[in-house]
Amino acid sequence: MNSNDLNRLLSFLTTREGAMITFSEEDVKYLKDESDIKVYIVETDDVSPNNRMLKIKEKFKQQTEFTADNFQHGLFLIETNPEHQLLIEELRDFHDEVFDKTLKWGLRQNPQIASVKITIVFSRKSIGCLKDLLNRYTFEDIVPYIQQLSSHIPVENVNEYYARLKSYEATPTDKSIRIASRFEGCYPRIDMNACMLNEQGVITSPIIGYDPLCELANMAIYIDDNIQISEKEVLAGLLLEIATSM
Repeated sequence: MNSNDLNRLLSFLTTREGAMITFSEEDVKYLKDESDIKVYIVETDDVSPNNRMLKIKEKFKQQTEFTADNFQHGLFLIETNPEHQLLIEELRDFHDEVFDKTLKWGLRQNPQIASVKITIVFSRKSIGCLKDLLNRYTFEDIVPYIQQLSSHIPVENVNEYYARLKSYEATPTDKSIRIASRFEGCYPRIDMNACMLNEQGVITSPIIGYDPLCELANMAIYIDDNIQISEKEVLAGLLLEIATSM
């Protein structure tokens, strides 16, 4: 999403006219700092309280089945025709079933739609690409984390990949790296779950064994909200993934 599209989206989300509940600038300001934003729109012309939110949820799940879990933040703007007001029970059921993460939502009337329309905005913030981390920290900075994660791979071997990856020029890529839940033995010798996402945000493969390294070095890195891990740990873990598989 480019800056013009983002500005239009922010204006749309904070429009006051006809609003019952709205997003404020404070609610949406974090979007300006996010590096990956996905926008989905779901709508139904069904006016039946028994069916319309069910149809919305089905459409929503179809659109976001492979991407929503990869995003840490979300905004839901619910619009309803003033002649077909949403019931409290409908909103509660929708919230309980769909809102499984930290989200903000707003509700407003819109006489231009048939029944219900929901604009969904997901976003996530990168800590930079692998090359950014290599430039941010010296190899000596991460040696303690390498040694803590693995006693099997010689530090000298990891240093070779550190220098090699750092030397690569910028290489355009539509792939990214996701750091998910850590657990012992996740991949051969470390306890970090690192996987690769394509441009749609769908998991395609683990990091281990990926080539070319010049592309890997320029992939943006995203950390799940529930993960407590430092940038140095991320860098050490990714270098160990690479050194283990090459």
